[in-house]
Amino acid sequence: MTNYPQFPPPDQQPPRPQQHYPAPHQPQNPYGGQPQNSYMQPPTPKKKYLWLKIALAIVGVLLLVLVIAAFILGADSDETEDTGTGATPSLGAEPSQVEIDTDKVGSGEVMRDSTNFKHLSTPQRIMPGAKYVVSSGDSLSFCSFGWMVREPTEPNQIYNLTAGHCGKPGDVVYLDPSGKEDPSGFVQIGTFIAQDYAGEETIKTGNDYALIAFDPAVNEYISATPDISTLSGQKLQVVGVATGADLAKWKPYTCHLGFRSGLSCGPFQKMTTETNLVFNGITDHGDSGGVIWSFEADDPTQIAASGIVSWVEFSEDAASTNGKTIDTVIEALGLQLLRD
Repeated sequence: MTNYPQFPPPDQQPPRPQQHYPAPHQPQNPYGGQPQNSYMQPPTPKKKYLWLKIALAIVGVLLLVLVIAAFILGADSDETEDTGTGATPSLGAEPSQVEIDTDKVGSGEVMRDSTNFKHLSTPQRIMPGAKYVVSSGDSLSFCSFGWMVREPTEPNQIYNLTAGHCGKPGDVVYLDPSGKEDPSGFVQIGTFIAQDYAGEETIKTGNDYALIAFDPAVNEYISATPDISTLSGQKLQVVGVATGADLAKWKPYTCHLGFRSGLSCGPFQKMTTETNLVFNGITDHGDSGGVIWSFEADDPTQIAASGIVSWVEFSEDAASTNGKTIDTVIEALGLQLLRD
């Protein structure tokens, strides 16, 4: 226990020396007569100043009325408008499912579609690949949501498994529904609570994971599966979590989703470590943390959650995306993948 300094009790305090205070100053009365106290009333002002006092009184009343009116209007405004500090009236609009051409997927070619995924930059919901804002001290940064997870014993507490270099514990997470990057329009939705990231110098071989804990008040605005369907209208269905060994063995067609690049897909390349996967896909700054999934080309609707976007070597091969597999971290933390 911290020992704070204490004042001694009254009976142990040394006697105070007798003090002699000078007599109070008695000002001279400028109007004649006996000296008056400093709080004496001045003489009655001359009548020619009465109009000034009346005018000042009227102005004061008008100002008071204006202040009261502004207070009432401000209170009404607070009840109806989104202040950007945690309220969610601007959220909830669910985007239309984006359709993909399965013929392109089946051919095994590298594809990218950013045009049909612009809504990820102005998200009205919390969903895989959508943009989120990280407030860390006085700085703001932007990443993309990864996979939604939760603890089996706490189903009401939802987390997002995203890239570790996107934020550290205590950093606050916001949505920016307007896309203007104006903090007055941000909606607070959660906080970083955990990070497994040793720094940029080890990102190629080390871990790059973080967990965002969402405020349970925004659970109804969370979607767990990428908002994509085939041209025939079939929606994606997450059927499991792929391991690094699965990816290395089957070399499936692989996709990622992020707010900067939209959707990008291509053939799986290789595993460079137990957790670092590489596939042919186009990635840009801001896509970090976004979801990566894989599937057999003959059925792109049955997908396996494979990883999260981590890094790209822009100077060497900007068309090769590196991600971190998620099976080991989900198992280590006792989490389960959330599915719609």
